[in-house]
Amino acid sequence: MGALLVLLAAPCCVWAQEDPCRDLASHVYATAPDLVYEGRPDSLYHLVRDWREVCGDGEPILRLTILAAIWDGAFTESLYDGGILDALIWRYHAGRLRRVSGPVDPDWGPGGIATAADFAPGIADFDAFTTEFADQLLPHTAEASPQRFFCLYYSGRPDEAWALLSSHALADTDLRWYHQRELSRLEKPASRQILAFYGGQYVPRGNALYFGDHASLAVSYGIRKDRLLLRGLMELRPGRARYPYYVDHEGVTGQSDRFDNVLLGVEIGREIISWRRHRVEVFGGLAYDSIRPFRDEDVALWTVSLLYGAGYRLELGTSRRWLLGFDYRGEQAGGRHSDGTDLDGGSNTWRVSMSFVLGDDGGDRLTGLGRGGAP
Repeated sequence: MGALLVLLAAPCCVWAQEDPCRDLASHVYATAPDLVYEGRPDSLYHLVRDWREVCGDGEPILRLTILAAIWDGAFTESLYDGGILDALIWRYHAGRLRRVSGPVDPDWGPGGIATAADFAPGIADFDAFTTEFADQLLPHTAEASPQRFFCLYYSGRPDEAWALLSSHALADTDLRWYHQRELSRLEKPASRQILAFYGGQYVPRGNALYFGDHASLAVSYGIRKDRLLLRGLMELRPGRARYPYYVDHEGVTGQSDRFDNVLLGVEIGREIISWRRHRVEVFGGLAYDSIRPFRDEDVALWTVSLLYGAGYRLELGTSRRWLLGFDYRGEQAGGRHSDGTDLDGGSNTWRVSMSFVLGDDGGDRLTGLGRGGAP
């Protein structure tokens, strides 16, 4: 297999036995530019073909294989299968240069023995070389061809490449079929598990004015599927009441100024606006609403509160898994006890939230495939 087999077979070289793919990568990184500048497409194509046979379908290997085949006039779609999408995503992945240990991520398919660490030394220079190489090849490719797609993509113009792939001109290519199949899989409505933390201000109404304004801290865990929302929540409002109130409940009587309100509830809702990174939702629910007026007595002034409100969410980051939110929630509480101070009333709560989407909802892959994030 040419120069690469000579490197592998060298008995005097310990590295050839211990870590062949790393040294082969360094050899190809150093040799490939010279072959291009010397105008030797056949030699480059055979060099990278042998590299691929030894070390599998690592992203740099597949990238140079495709560019060498285009230059040599030997390009066919048999050079890749559906795994090409993983390689394309990985080329511009934000964490690619930081992941230099462990198995290649994503998995480039069976047969490869290379790891991410094998490709790391010199990869920045190799990236610069292939970008320039693809840019030089671009004018020599047909307007509507997979070759044009790859030259656009590897020359640093992925948005133009995805636009070309989505056009009618490439509708009958294998690459378009792989792309559409993966998009169909990722864009199917799926549930998203969301963990959220809230901070805000509780402002009572009616007889609940006894309690006064308080800070509100909350956490919720929920599921969003399609446009429907379901979440459970726990909310705390620490502090003392603005005015003392009289308690006569379950045989316990006395004055108290304790508040320390606990809310445990369930909310259901629906997204009414979804545009780019912006979401607007409305929701309603019920909650167990409890106040413990005396520290040393096992007595709780509790009621069931009706919840209703609306919220706005802004998706952050390239993966859109962080969500910044602003909510208004109203509450209408029932009677807490009949013989003490009447504490019936409601409240308004304004909150800021930060949420995180748990698990993998496909947002990273959709972004990498030119769709700009999760549906």
